[in-house]
Amino acid sequence: MSSALIYNDGGWSSIMRYPAPMSSEDIIRVTVGPVIGTALKVYQFCALGGHVVNYHSAFLPRIGERLDKTDTMHVWRMRETLRNLETLDTDPLRIVSEACHQHGLACQFSLRMNDRHHTYKKQGGNWYFPELLSPWFDEHPEALLLDRALDYAHPDVHEYRKRQIQEILDHYDMDGIDLDFTRFKPWFKPGQEQAGSLLMTGLIRQLREMTQKAGKTLSARFEYDPQSCITSGLDVETWLSERLFDQITLGGIGDHTPDAPSDWWVEHAHAANCKVFPGIYRIYASSCRGSLS
Repeated sequence: MSSALIYNDGGWSSIMRYPAPMSSEDIIRVTVGPVIGTALKVYQFCALGGHVVNYHSAFLPRIGERLDKTDTMHVWRMRETLRNLETLDTDPLRIVSEACHQHGLACQFSLRMNDRHHTYKKQGGNWYFPELLSPWFDEHPEALLLDRALDYAHPDVHEYRKRQIQEILDHYDMDGIDLDFTRFKPWFKPGQEQAGSLLMTGLIRQLREMTQKAGKTLSARFEYDPQSCITSGLDVETWLSERLFDQITLGGIGDHTPDAPSDWWVEHAHAANCKVFPGIYRIYASSCRGSLS
C-alpha cells in the first residue's frame, strides 16, 4: 500500500438519503459501489461517535429505536432500513465489509473518539440530534465533560471504548480499527491534559494489544499540527515511537487546511514503519473524505 487511497464514508449519510427500506444491494450501490475499480485500497466504515449505532450490538442502542416518535425523514429511513436488514440477519457494517472483501478492498471500522453531535442543542433547548442520545450518558455522568462529551481521564470511558472495539473484533470481519482524533478535542477537563495524556497512552496501548491479538491493524486520524495534538493530551510522539499504529491519516474538519505540512508526521511515522496519508476532502456535497499518500 505504498501508493493508495483510503476512503472514509463519513457516517450514515449515504444510507439516510435514499428511500427506505434499502436492501443489501442498495447499501452496496451507495457505499462501496462508487469506489470499486478505482485506486482505492481501504474503505473506512465510519460509526460516528459509536454511542448509537447502525449495526448489531449487544449493548449499544440502534439508531431511532429509543425515540418515542420520529419526526425527521433521515432517522425514519435509517430505522426502517435497519429493521428490514435485521429480518435478513444482516446490517450495513456486515454488508459493507463483505462487499469490500469481494472486490479486493480492505475494510476498517472508524470510530470518532469524541464526536459531539449528540451535545448540540437548538435555540429553544431541545436536542438537535436526539437520535444520537444513549442511556450510557445518563448512567455515567461522572465520566462526561461539561458538554456531555467523553472524559478520557475516567476509567469508565476506557472500558466503554474497549468493549465497543472488542465487540467489532469478535463479531465482524474487519481488517482494522481506525481511531479518529480530529473529532473532537478536548479529551479532558481544563488543566488535566498532562495527567490525562498518560491515561490516554495507556488506553492506546491496550487497543494496540487487542487488535494485534485479533490479527488486525490499528490506525488513527490526527490534525496536521502535532503540537496541537500533544498540547491537547495526545502523546503522538510516544505512540509513534512505540509503533502503536500501522497507518496515520491527517486532516481537519472540512477543507480549511489546504497544503498543510506533514513533514513531522512523515519523519516520525516512517521511522516506526507506519504509513502516512494526508487528507483530501469533499464535504457537504458528498459527505465523504479521503486520504492519499
